[in-house]
Amino acid sequence: MFRPIFSERDHDSARSHHLLAVIVAIGLALSSGSTTGRVSESVSNSPSATGLALPRTDGDELLSPPPAFTPVEQLRLFTEGQRACQGPCVTPFGTVLGVADGAEGRSNCVSTCIRPERSFLDLQTGEAAVHQEQPDAVRFQYIGVTYQCVEYARKWWMKNHHLTFGDVDSAYNILYLTEGSDIRTHETIPLARSVNGTARRPRSAAIC
Repeated sequence: MFRPIFSERDHDSARSHHLLAVIVAIGLALSSGSTTGRVSESVSNSPSATGLALPRTDGDELLSPPPAFTPVEQLRLFTEGQRACQGPCVTPFGTVLGVADGAEGRSNCVSTCIRPERSFLDLQTGEAAVHQEQPDAVRFQYIGVTYQCVEYARKWWMKNHHLTFGDVDSAYNILYLTEGSDIRTHETIPLARSVNGTARRPRSAAIC
């Protein structure tokens, strides 16, 4: 079970200008035999330990990631996020804005709003639901903090490919992940990082 954290949200506006635009894709993982095991929950910028070799998809051109948020920064951002939820909202919190391949996208009131709630996927029914406390860890798989961009990326992957990825402080940290995990078998799935304009075009299941 991946540890839910409230700092898992998109702070790209302050830091993403330090990074190259890249595509995180599943690099031949669904057709190759990858090592069974749980995916690491840490974010890494080192080459994948899977040995997966694809042209210009090893993340070598990525800059070093910015330092992780300190506990003081996380508390400040969370406090500001709770205050933002008081409105005014662009659209009411939780309003369904659209559906892509069975994954609902819901309003977060405003982009900076953070509520102390988490969404989980029911592995028996395939439905996503919001919980304030940790539900049964065997039946429910953690998705993310409602309704953040990272939460939607995980939800789409889970509902369509039964895949997830580990904890990230912010959305841009996804660019440094080298592994994902099958939510049913816990098999490790290698992820390839492709620099825009230099490798393959994004395909279904890529996170851009």
